[in-house]
Amino acid sequence: MAIKIMKLPIKNPWRAWYSDKQVGGYVVGYGGLTLVTVRGAGHMVPTYQPERALLMFSSFLRGKLPPPS
Repeated sequence: MAIKIMKLPIKNPWRAWYSDKQVGGYVVGYGGLTLVTVRGAGHMVPTYQPERALLMFSSFLRGKLPPPS
């Protein structure tokens, strides 16, 4: 995996994030990089999961990770 090659330190371990009391996806924070997945979405996340996409993007704009629960 490309992230392992970069040898970035993990700041926030892999965990689920939630949207409407359901798992919205998963997130892990590295030094200088955050990886977020959106459950149930194809390559056009806002089309398939608009609420989860909005929550993910809003969290990004606030400089925070998506909510843990």
